[in-house]
Amino acid sequence: MKKLIVHRQKQFRSCLVSYWIVYEISREDFIKNFFFTPLPMGDDDCAQCGANRACYLKKKYISGKPKELGIPIKNDETIELEVDDSITSVFAISMDGLFSNEVPLEFSDADYELQVSIRGGWSVMQYPFLTLESINRQM
Repeated sequence: MKKLIVHRQKQFRSCLVSYWIVYEISREDFIKNFFFTPLPMGDDDCAQCGANRACYLKKKYISGKPKELGIPIKNDETIELEVDDSITSVFAISMDGLFSNEVPLEFSDADYELQVSIRGGWSVMQYPFLTLESINRQM
């Protein structure tokens, strides 16, 4: 079993925005299931399509089904998850449908510490960003 310890950084500018930690489906499969066309890719692919997301979304109310997406995480909250060894990656999504980067989970018996922070701001929509803080392998 893999253990995920996810901490959402306390940030005032995103305190009212809901995020979900998604790990049971890959980011690529999630995009295929919820979007009409592939999103533009790049460093800020999530934020770039944010303003035009209405033309991409297949299911308009992503926030209406949070239990299908993953585990909700609030501002300045830490959650611990035990996930199956078959899980290969984790990402975050906002209630507006903006994605974080995808973090690979390569080792089966390891504790992963992740931090969720916010990128974007004035010129681009705010979107979640995952940082892998540490991997503690159990020998």
